[in-house]
Amino acid sequence: MTDVPTPETRTMTVSRVIEASPERVYDAFLDPDELAAWLPPTGFTAEVHHLEPEEGGTYRMTFYGDAEEVADFEQSFGGTYVELSRGERIVHTDEFESDEPEMAGEMTVTVTFEAVADGTEVTVRQENIPEAIPPSDANEGWNDSLETLADLVTAGSSLETTETSLTVRRTVNAPTEAVWRAFTDPDEVGRWYGSDMMDVEIHALEAEPGGSFSITMRNDEDDHDIECEFLEVIERERLVHTWYVGRVTVEFDEVGQGTEVVLTHEGLPDRETTEEHAEGWMAAIETVAETVRNEETRER
Repeated sequence: MTDVPTPETRTMTVSRVIEASPERVYDAFLDPDELAAWLPPTGFTAEVHHLEPEEGGTYRMTFYGDAEEVADFEQSFGGTYVELSRGERIVHTDEFESDEPEMAGEMTVTVTFEAVADGTEVTVRQENIPEAIPPSDANEGWNDSLETLADLVTAGSSLETTETSLTVRRTVNAPTEAVWRAFTDPDEVGRWYGSDMMDVEIHALEAEPGGSFSITMRNDEDDHDIECEFLEVIERERLVHTWYVGRVTVEFDEVGQGTEVVLTHEGLPDRETTEEHAEGWMAAIETVAETVRNEETRER
């Protein structure tokens, strides 16, 4: 739903149903990495300089032109969080940093989240839009941003299996460098490799062709010592290593400000083994996505 914006009131309202919970969508408005990933309209990127997700807290961010026709564009803005109710409502002020009188003035942005049959209806109302920005442009920009938000929050892991192989795909909201490090740094690997299903001890991890990958995986019943060898290592692009059964390939592809991870495990002996490994790899990839995202947030 979109209300017709009017220049007289300098106000516009847009709504969008997103197939995710109100809490998940709400969190994407207050997570610095996720906000930077979905808020800039097509042709722009963003950097969140700081964000304090509490009532009275402030935020500041900058949009940069990414497309050729807006390559020189740079606009910073920020405001204060007036009201925060998780999964229900966000109210914050918003003001551009500009010397132009037509860009002056404090806006009020109200975002509501309502659970509906298909997920969450998100409604954004922006008031007191500066004279330099036609409300119709603000309307178009918000619709574009909410489309990207929907893609972001509904992007979980996908799984494909055959009798003897599996492929897990997951877009991780972090730079490829950070995701690559999570797979090649022993300390980082130890934080996510077993998910919450098993404890993992890394004995060796030499991310180079012929390098050793030696781990112990423990559950309540058994210890599993696994000796692997790296067969192929292309930095920030591709890892291939043996497993105690079959071979694992992990590919990394930069997607916007995030990274698509594709993990393929092939050479498994039967359907039962494939299903067991699929459960483990799905959980592990979800854990690495959360671990890397949290690490990026702490570094900011």
